[in-house]
Amino acid sequence: MYLPRYIRWFHAVTPTRGRRELAAESPPDWGACRRYDDMLKHEASVLMQARTGRIGLRSFLFTCRVPDVPTPLCNCGEGRETAEHLILYCKDLEERQEQLARQLAPSPLRTRRDLAALTAKKDTARVIAKWLLRTGRLPLYKLAMEIGGPPEPG
Repeated sequence: MYLPRYIRWFHAVTPTRGRRELAAESPPDWGACRRYDDMLKHEASVLMQARTGRIGLRSFLFTCRVPDVPTPLCNCGEGRETAEHLILYCKDLEERQEQLARQLAPSPLRTRRDLAALTAKKDTARVIAKWLLRTGRLPLYKLAMEIGGPPEPG
């Protein structure tokens, strides 16, 4: 059965089904596609996956029952390996997190709400997508990064 876009969004973020990782608090609109205008395909893909929580990190792969993923926990042992965890809380990536925060300055990057707001803006969203790709936690994008050019330092 087909449901209108707003109803699908509403049902996807209700507490009974869990809130998406970095999804905006309001329903999607047609202007949201502009966020991806100047991105390479793999950058846009990572951003979309991070915002929906359906990204090739342990938390999602464990939920999908991928045989090679025995636990949803991050290597640091502090929480589930999600895009939010890597960007905000992972102890293994503290130095890289500081670099990301400097790249995004003066915008704050301390809470989930800050992260959701930054991934909704075109200029900061691309910085975050590139940062996620450079962490090395998404091996499926290795070839795309090689083809797309050398990674930026940081």
